[in-house]
Amino acid sequence: MDGLSAERSRQPDGKRKVKATVNKAILIENKLQRVLNAAARVNTGTRKFDRGLTHILHNELHWLDIPQRVVFKLCTTVYKCLHGLVLQYLEELCVSVADVPSRRRLRLCFPWSSELPSL
Repeated sequence: MDGLSAERSRQPDGKRKVKATVNKAILIENKLQRVLNAAARVNTGTRKFDRGLTHILHNELHWLDIPQRVVFKLCTTVYKCLHGLVLQYLEELCVSVADVPSRRRLRLCFPWSSELPSL
């Protein structure tokens, strides 16, 4: 048995599933970024090995990279849920942390405790 197989056999099943899910998400993110880059090249007429694609993506096309797009989409969806601008089923899924009984002790869930702790 090689070292990698021995390590896999010692890991709990749940931990292996989490690692597999994270690895799959990273692969999908990389593929999506490649598609985005190819679309930007087609849109601007640049070739694959031309320099400055990031500059073109951000400054000329005003496109975000895939990780930033995911965060932006998540933030806008939460904003819309909190302000009643989405369908009812999405609004029901978005619950404030202060409304969850097991999370009421969190420091930032109360409006009067909005100060961040010092590091």
